[in-house]
Amino acid sequence: MKRIIFLLTILASFCAGAKAQDSASGCTQEVGCFRFQMIGAEVTNTNNIMLTYTLQVNCNTRLEYVAFELPEGKTAASPADIYARDPKYIVTNGRTGNSSKLNTAFNAIQFEAKNKIELKAGAVDTFRYYLALEDYAALQTVRVQAKEANNTNASTATFNMAECGLPTTIPAPLCIIDQGEIVYGFAGATTNTDGTTTLRFGIQNKTAANVTAVTFEIPEAPQPVSVPGNGNIYKARYNYKVTLDEESGLLTYDAQNATNFSNGNGDVFTFSIPTELYNRNSYFQISVTTSDNLYNTGFNTITCDDQPIVPLPVELVSFKGKVTESGIELNWSTASEKDNDRFEIEKSSNGKNFNTIGQVNGAGNSTTAKRYNFTDTKADAGTNYYRLKQIDTNGTSEYSKIIAVDNKATLAEDGNLMLYPNPATGNIVTVALGNANTTGTILRIMDRNGREVHRETIVAGTRQTDLLLQSLHIKKGMYMISIQQGDKIESKKLIVQ
Repeated sequence: MKRIIFLLTILASFCAGAKAQDSASGCTQEVGCFRFQMIGAEVTNTNNIMLTYTLQVNCNTRLEYVAFELPEGKTAASPADIYARDPKYIVTNGRTGNSSKLNTAFNAIQFEAKNKIELKAGAVDTFRYYLALEDYAALQTVRVQAKEANNTNASTATFNMAECGLPTTIPAPLCIIDQGEIVYGFAGATTNTDGTTTLRFGIQNKTAANVTAVTFEIPEAPQPVSVPGNGNIYKARYNYKVTLDEESGLLTYDAQNATNFSNGNGDVFTFSIPTELYNRNSYFQISVTTSDNLYNTGFNTITCDDQPIVPLPVELVSFKGKVTESGIELNWSTASEKDNDRFEIEKSSNGKNFNTIGQVNGAGNSTTAKRYNFTDTKADAGTNYYRLKQIDTNGTSEYSKIIAVDNKATLAEDGNLMLYPNPATGNIVTVALGNANTTGTILRIMDRNGREVHRETIVAGTRQTDLLLQSLHIKKGMYMISIQQGDKIESKKLIVQ
């Protein structure tokens, strides 16, 4: 008998290990006169991994360079080149040809301090760079090497990616189906701008036998399916080889290294399918193979049930949300309607507890496509979850799928630059500065060729400022926004559409 549980006590065990980064002493290491700290890794909106470190230089002689290991033959991903404009460092991004400008014996991205930079005597700086998903997956450990000027000896620390990288590979599930031996979790769906929807499922194995494979049956095969990485290598907590049988629609993750994927441990599986397909069919068959058994379930991501949805009188073909200057705009459309009285729009901050924030009248009866929209003018900063409650004239109702919209209007924490909305679709872009507490903070906009197209000085204490793109003659394209406070520069990519 199926059991559906919404984030109850089992969530604690499902997400076990999520705080490993906070308690792992190996994420801060003192070697020589250097204090290395790996802050962590996070997935960017370009599906790269951004790694962040701090380096404290306790030497009395200034820092000469610090270098971070890369996979052999690889370079850091874009926008690593923005550091080339950093006034503090000369950046060498991996080896070039048969020669090397690196001071390390291993392949690395190297930050060589310019002569005028006196990083010493307890000074701290933050270093960020980006890796493609497959390059990040190839690294089990990362060596970091630093050397003070006029010293022949360098100091090297080694960080374990499992402890210090992504803080957890298992997002908190919106809902789960617990079969006892295996727990299946749905961690959400994100609608992408390329016409696809990214789905995330968590699997927890409570048996003593290791998981050897996880298979998802994609509905209405054949369909294009995308998996993070290069389609052959997938890594979350464990390593898998990914194959797709286009005729049957079976997407299989074959474990290559899943030691200890047992006794309550779990992993997350991410893939993308066409949004139009997901809107038509949100029901998946999931199979988990262990070394001694096979388990399976159906999973309806709309109802969190193990049965597919019965076709509704109202055929909803799309439901999307986007950030605008006025708030979060929700758009949906129907192919046909029968006795459709209205749609109620429901919102949640956690994807579980929803409240009604408005309603839109339905068309009643229709055999032609209808489009609807609603704007949430009081959207919260961060992630907002929405669903539609479709109500018939006789009072019966059904729910749409849940969508998540990331509202990045949040003010930045100190030292974190944020842009909103990005991509920019209107005339105004808000730049959240954290706290520009340094007199003479400079904001620059540079085009993709590195040419400065705008510069302004920010008043000390400013938390955010608005850029009027038309007044600044900012045309469509890609730009780099940078904030300089003293010797510190932070940059973000802005896309103007």
